[in-house]
Amino acid sequence: MADGERDLRVTIRVRNARILRRIEAQGETVASFCRKYQLPMMSVHDLIRMVKPPIVAGKGGRPGDRDADWKPLAWFLASALRCEPEDLWPEWMKALERRRSTISFDASVEELKQVEMATDHGIDLELLPKILEAATDRQKTAMLEYFDGGKTLDDIGAICNTTRERARQIILQGMRKARTRARNLHMNIDGTRS
Repeated sequence: MADGERDLRVTIRVRNARILRRIEAQGETVASFCRKYQLPMMSVHDLIRMVKPPIVAGKGGRPGDRDADWKPLAWFLASALRCEPEDLWPEWMKALERRRSTISFDASVEELKQVEMATDHGIDLELLPKILEAATDRQKTAMLEYFDGGKTLDDIGAICNTTRERARQIILQGMRKARTRARNLHMNIDGTRS
Protein backbone atom coordinates (compact mmCIF):
# COMPACT_ATOMS: atom_id res chain seq x y z
CA MET A 1 0.00 0.00 0.00
CA ALA A 2 1.47 3.37 -1.01
CA ASP A 3 2.11 6.14 1.48
CA GLY A 4 -0.68 8.68 1.70
CA GLU A 5 -3.50 6.27 0.86
CA ARG A 6 -6.65 6.74 2.83
CA ASP A 7 -6.40 3.63 4.94
CA LEU A 8 -7.99 4.98 8.13
CA ARG A 9 -11.71 5.44 8.87
CA VAL A 10 -12.30 8.51 11.04
CA THR A 11 -15.58 9.14 12.86
CA ILE A 12 -16.43 12.54 14.30
CA ARG A 13 -19.18 12.96 16.88
CA VAL A 14 -21.02 16.25 16.51
CA ARG A 15 -22.10 17.83 19.80
CA ASN A 16 -23.15 21.27 21.05
CA ALA A 17 -20.15 22.11 23.21
CA ARG A 18 -21.87 25.18 24.67
CA ILE A 19 -24.42 22.98 26.45
CA LEU A 20 -21.87 20.37 27.50
CA ARG A 21 -19.46 22.96 28.96
CA ARG A 22 -22.22 24.58 31.03
CA ILE A 23 -23.42 21.23 32.37
CA GLU A 24 -19.84 20.22 33.24
CA ALA A 25 -19.26 23.63 34.90
CA GLN A 26 -22.05 22.71 37.33
CA GLY A 27 -20.15 19.53 38.19
CA GLU A 28 -22.75 17.35 36.51
CA THR A 29 -22.89 14.73 33.79
CA VAL A 30 -25.71 14.93 31.25
CA ALA A 31 -27.46 12.03 33.00
CA SER A 32 -27.19 13.53 36.49
CA PHE A 33 -28.23 16.96 35.18
CA CYS A 34 -31.35 15.45 33.56
CA ARG A 35 -32.23 13.56 36.74
CA LYS A 36 -31.71 16.66 38.89
CA TYR A 37 -34.05 18.79 36.76
CA GLN A 38 -36.36 15.91 35.73
CA LEU A 39 -35.64 16.45 32.04
CA PRO A 40 -36.21 13.78 29.37
CA MET A 41 -32.67 12.53 28.77
CA MET A 42 -33.23 11.42 25.16
CA SER A 43 -34.66 14.83 24.20
CA VAL A 44 -31.74 16.62 25.85
CA HIS A 45 -29.33 14.30 24.03
CA ASP A 46 -31.09 15.14 20.74
CA LEU A 47 -30.43 18.85 21.40
CA ILE A 48 -26.81 18.17 22.38
CA ARG A 49 -26.21 15.96 19.33
CA MET A 50 -28.02 18.58 17.23
CA VAL A 51 -30.27 16.00 15.56
CA LYS A 52 -33.33 18.09 16.48
CA PRO A 53 -33.56 21.90 16.28
CA PRO A 54 -34.18 23.83 19.53
CA ILE A 55 -36.91 25.93 17.93
CA VAL A 56 -40.44 25.31 16.69
CA ALA A 57 -41.04 26.00 13.02
CA GLY A 58 -42.64 29.32 12.14
CA LYS A 59 -45.59 29.93 9.82
CA GLY A 60 -43.38 29.13 6.83
CA GLY A 61 -42.91 25.62 8.22
CA ARG A 62 -39.14 25.88 8.73
CA PRO A 63 -37.14 26.30 11.96
CA GLY A 64 -35.16 29.18 10.40
CA ASP A 65 -38.25 31.35 9.79
CA ARG A 66 -38.31 34.76 11.48
CA ASP A 67 -41.43 33.92 13.49
CA ALA A 68 -40.01 30.61 14.80
CA ASP A 69 -39.87 30.31 18.60
CA TRP A 70 -37.82 28.34 21.11
CA LYS A 71 -39.13 24.93 22.17
CA PRO A 72 -40.16 24.72 25.85
CA LEU A 73 -37.32 22.25 26.51
CA ALA A 74 -34.80 24.75 25.08
CA TRP A 75 -36.14 27.46 27.43
CA PHE A 76 -36.05 25.14 30.42
CA LEU A 77 -32.56 23.87 29.59
CA ALA A 78 -31.25 27.42 29.25
CA SER A 79 -32.93 28.40 32.52
CA ALA A 80 -31.40 25.43 34.36
CA LEU A 81 -28.00 26.42 32.94
CA ARG A 82 -28.57 30.05 34.04
CA CYS A 83 -28.39 31.59 30.58
CA GLU A 84 -30.51 32.60 27.60
CA PRO A 85 -31.26 30.16 24.76
CA GLU A 86 -29.23 32.41 22.43
CA ASP A 87 -26.17 31.65 24.60
CA LEU A 88 -26.56 27.94 23.83
CA TRP A 89 -27.62 28.27 20.19
CA PRO A 90 -26.30 31.29 18.29
CA GLU A 91 -28.31 32.42 15.26
CA TRP A 92 -26.37 30.30 12.75
CA MET A 93 -26.71 27.15 14.87
CA LYS A 94 -30.34 27.24 16.00
CA ALA A 95 -31.85 26.11 12.69
CA LEU A 96 -29.18 23.47 12.13
CA GLU A 97 -30.65 19.99 12.09
CA ARG A 98 -28.37 17.06 11.46
CA ARG A 99 -29.65 13.72 10.23
CA ARG A 100 -26.80 11.90 11.95
CA SER A 101 -24.81 12.71 15.07
CA THR A 102 -21.62 11.26 13.59
CA ILE A 103 -19.71 11.81 10.38
CA SER A 104 -17.35 9.15 9.01
CA PHE A 105 -14.75 9.54 6.29
CA ASP A 106 -11.59 7.84 5.08
CA ALA A 107 -8.31 9.65 5.70
CA SER A 108 -4.60 9.20 5.26
CA VAL A 109 -2.23 9.24 8.22
CA GLU A 110 -1.15 12.79 7.26
CA GLU A 111 -4.76 14.01 7.14
CA LEU A 112 -5.43 12.41 10.53
CA LYS A 113 -2.43 14.27 11.98
CA GLN A 114 -3.92 17.54 10.70
CA VAL A 115 -7.27 16.73 12.33
CA GLU A 116 -5.50 15.85 15.60
CA MET A 117 -3.61 19.17 15.52
CA ALA A 118 -6.87 21.06 14.98
CA THR A 119 -8.59 19.29 17.87
CA ASP A 120 -5.54 19.69 20.12
CA HIS A 121 -5.89 23.43 19.64
CA GLY A 122 -9.67 23.36 20.16
CA ILE A 123 -11.29 24.96 17.10
CA ASP A 124 -14.49 26.63 18.31
CA LEU A 125 -17.77 26.03 16.44
CA GLU A 126 -18.35 29.79 16.53
CA LEU A 127 -15.60 30.07 13.91
CA LEU A 128 -17.35 27.71 11.50
CA PRO A 129 -19.13 30.45 9.48
CA LYS A 130 -15.83 32.34 9.14
CA ILE A 131 -14.02 29.16 8.13
CA LEU A 132 -16.60 28.43 5.45
CA GLU A 133 -16.28 31.98 4.05
CA ALA A 134 -13.14 30.77 2.27
CA ALA A 135 -15.15 28.38 0.09
CA THR A 136 -17.21 29.49 -2.91
CA ASP A 137 -20.99 29.18 -2.78
CA ARG A 138 -20.79 26.18 -5.09
CA GLN A 139 -18.23 24.49 -2.81
CA LYS A 140 -20.30 25.22 0.32
CA THR A 141 -23.42 23.79 -1.31
CA ALA A 142 -21.57 20.68 -2.43
CA MET A 143 -19.96 20.12 1.00
CA LEU A 144 -23.22 20.63 2.91
CA GLU A 145 -25.17 18.35 0.59
CA TYR A 146 -22.48 15.66 0.82
CA PHE A 147 -21.66 15.75 4.54
CA ASP A 148 -24.93 16.95 6.06
CA GLY A 149 -27.50 16.11 3.41
CA GLY A 150 -26.30 12.57 2.76
CA LYS A 151 -26.32 13.11 -1.00
CA THR A 152 -24.15 11.02 -3.33
CA LEU A 153 -21.55 12.47 -5.67
CA ASP A 154 -23.95 11.75 -8.55
CA ASP A 155 -26.68 13.78 -6.79
CA ILE A 156 -24.29 16.66 -6.17
CA GLY A 157 -23.13 16.50 -9.78
CA ALA A 158 -26.75 16.95 -10.85
CA ILE A 159 -27.26 19.86 -8.41
CA CYS A 160 -24.08 21.58 -9.61
CA ASN A 161 -24.75 20.68 -13.25
CA THR A 162 -21.48 18.77 -13.57
CA THR A 163 -20.06 15.26 -13.46
CA ARG A 164 -19.61 13.02 -10.44
CA GLU A 165 -15.80 13.43 -10.63
CA ARG A 166 -16.04 17.21 -10.84
CA ALA A 167 -18.41 17.20 -7.83
CA ARG A 168 -15.77 15.26 -5.87
CA GLN A 169 -13.13 17.82 -6.88
CA ILE A 170 -15.38 20.73 -5.87
CA ILE A 171 -15.89 19.19 -2.41
CA LEU A 172 -12.15 18.57 -1.95
CA GLN A 173 -11.26 22.11 -3.07
CA GLY A 174 -13.77 23.54 -0.60
CA MET A 175 -12.38 21.35 2.20
CA ARG A 176 -8.82 22.50 1.43
CA LYS A 177 -9.88 26.16 1.47
CA ALA A 178 -11.79 25.68 4.73
CA ARG A 179 -8.85 23.84 6.34
CA THR A 180 -6.42 26.62 5.33
CA ARG A 181 -8.84 29.28 6.58
CA ALA A 182 -9.23 27.40 9.89
CA ARG A 183 -5.46 27.33 10.37
CA ASN A 184 -5.17 31.04 9.60
CA LEU A 185 -8.03 32.01 11.92
CA HIS A 186 -6.62 29.87 14.70
CA MET A 187 -3.20 31.44 14.29
CA ASN A 188 -4.71 34.93 14.55
CA ILE A 189 -6.65 34.09 17.69
CA ASP A 190 -3.97 32.67 19.96
CA GLY A 191 -0.75 33.53 18.10
CA THR A 192 0.30 29.90 17.71
CA ARG A 193 0.69 27.91 14.55
CA SER A 194 -1.58 24.89 14.12
